[in-house]
Amino acid sequence: MMDSHDNHPKFSLRHSMIGSGSKEQSHQQPNQMAQRPQYNRSSFSERVTTAGKEVTAKQLWSMIGLISFLLLTVHSLAYVIVEFVMLQGSTEYAVRNPAAACLSALRSSEFDMLETNRFDEWFDDSSVMKLSQTGSFQGAAGIQEYIKFLTGVYFDFYGTLFEQKVTPLSLTEDECIVNVVTARKFQINADYGLPVCFENIVSTTLYFTVKPAFLVQKLNVFYSPAFLDTMFGQWLNTEGVKDFVCDTMEANCQSTFQMNNLTPQLCRETYDALPATDIEGGGGVATNSKGCRAMHATFAAQNKDHCPHLSYIPETDINGKIKCQEGTKTSKPSDLFTTFELDLVKDFAIQKGFSPDTLMRECYYKTNPDFVGFEEESRYKLGITDKNPLTGLSDTDFLCYFALMLWVTIVLTGLGLEAFVWLTFLQGSWDPNTENLWKIAQFLFPLSATTAFGLAMSHNFLALPMIVIACWKLGFPEILLYLHSGIYDKNKATVPRIVDILNGVGTLIHHSAVALLIGALLTNLIPPSRVVIQVSIPVLMQHWFVLMRYSDNQFAYCVIEILLEIWFEWNAITTLEEVHQIHWTGGIIAGSMLFAHWIYFIAGGINLIVDAQKAQKNKSKLLNKDSSVIQFYRDEGTNHSPGDAPGIDSEIKEQGISLIANAEKDKSNLEPEIDNGIKEEFNA
Repeated sequence: MMDSHDNHPKFSLRHSMIGSGSKEQSHQQPNQMAQRPQYNRSSFSERVTTAGKEVTAKQLWSMIGLISFLLLTVHSLAYVIVEFVMLQGSTEYAVRNPAAACLSALRSSEFDMLETNRFDEWFDDSSVMKLSQTGSFQGAAGIQEYIKFLTGVYFDFYGTLFEQKVTPLSLTEDECIVNVVTARKFQINADYGLPVCFENIVSTTLYFTVKPAFLVQKLNVFYSPAFLDTMFGQWLNTEGVKDFVCDTMEANCQSTFQMNNLTPQLCRETYDALPATDIEGGGGVATNSKGCRAMHATFAAQNKDHCPHLSYIPETDINGKIKCQEGTKTSKPSDLFTTFELDLVKDFAIQKGFSPDTLMRECYYKTNPDFVGFEEESRYKLGITDKNPLTGLSDTDFLCYFALMLWVTIVLTGLGLEAFVWLTFLQGSWDPNTENLWKIAQFLFPLSATTAFGLAMSHNFLALPMIVIACWKLGFPEILLYLHSGIYDKNKATVPRIVDILNGVGTLIHHSAVALLIGALLTNLIPPSRVVIQVSIPVLMQHWFVLMRYSDNQFAYCVIEILLEIWFEWNAITTLEEVHQIHWTGGIIAGSMLFAHWIYFIAGGINLIVDAQKAQKNKSKLLNKDSSVIQFYRDEGTNHSPGDAPGIDSEIKEQGISLIANAEKDKSNLEPEIDNGIKEEFNA
């Protein structure tokens, strides 16, 4: 949104000479004119030079106190207005808010992939589970069979080692998507495989709904390729597993055994000729391999519908599918999981001491296995471990705590950078190079802010320095000097000081809201979504045209900014409830941005009215025959030669004579000159 910056071309005549009555004054005028900057200065430069390089500690701490008060007050009011005025707080937040409803339903469901006896509560016939190395399993019964493989004859035990880490990915009213990472501990049964004990990282991405009840629609499962390749290529590539596969085929799958014209010996020889895992690698066991048959043999031992999957020649099952044969379609983990989800797995592995490459580690093998999971191990924690106040926070509440910490960090860094640049580099001075750098900082805002926004959506913490550079414009003290000018510049009239304060407050709240949005996106407190992007785009578009404020196209600039402001507020107001429902910080962000833009609009409106009145008043003075430029040159220049008019530069006199000549022909030729220079010259 435009602020009240006023930038106008220089008036060609030094009408500050008007009314000068002494030779000393008139002799000083040409030198003063030569010292005045001949470039188009911004109003920001005036605040820099007026504030100077000295600021008392009392002034600085007063502004810090005011800033803290404004941030807490405005953001709190934004929450109260959205929550209790607009939404009226008529229902429980967890019910109205999709994010809270998703996480609440997940917790209350007690969903656990190893609790196969409760699968009918969480899955239905349309539910699908996908594992890139094995394929898809549909329906509660199909998913249950796969999970039972992990607790079947090949394992002494298979259990959860650590408490799972839940990361929200997208939480809406229509669908909830969360990523869950944990570690499992298992031991291979020595009667079938190698006697080993291992721990591995497992990740699942749940797609579920909460209305009318908790239901998992889709489940993507991740095991590291190194883990599956080792398990099926070494630990279960044994005589014991081979015997189990052929014995199951002969005992439970007679038709398949006969169709392949097998004998017990031939079955084993044919099995030995197969690769341990898929030829493509990656631990796949979906095609013609030992691993595929080793897995499906545990299913066929309980359900004969899986017998065709043990066949060495293609055999269609009751669902019309052919498995464990050449040509079976497989996929890669990257086909099911985003880079962010895969990074979550690696981060969890590193935190728990696992290799980020293999995601597994060996543990002590017990001849008399008795698995102890994290629930039992928690009894042995030190008593002080869970006494931290943060222990009682839910994952969402902790993300909120983290996001608020990032918000404070961004705002403090931005304001600190402003103070540093003001007192160390600018020190009350301004020149054309500084002016150009200031304009570049403004012009780069859309690009740098968009970059920060994109980094935050991809959870890259480089978004933090990038948003500071973007919003705080390379450290130029925009906020501090607005407030300093409005509070301490006694030489300014009351109304301009009020305008400066309004612009300072608006800019402060605007930047603070952006900082909170970046923190929420980085921590995934507010997951990236269309509605978040939709509200942000018009704000970035407004800054495309920032350099127009320094041109002669002031009217076009105002029109463009007002149209984009309407577009922004239309988007912000119509999506306010939705972003608030994602998380209550979304309501604070949207509400605060609207407040900041309204403050900008009010300040700009006041400034336009005051400038128009001032321009009209000063133009009338100049056109008055007793004090006008025309009269001055008639009296002091036209009737005398240059030598007879002491203190008046000949070039200035010639400009005056030419101006009078044009004005005598058409008075309107004079008025645009006055309009363009009136503010700059009389304020000076």
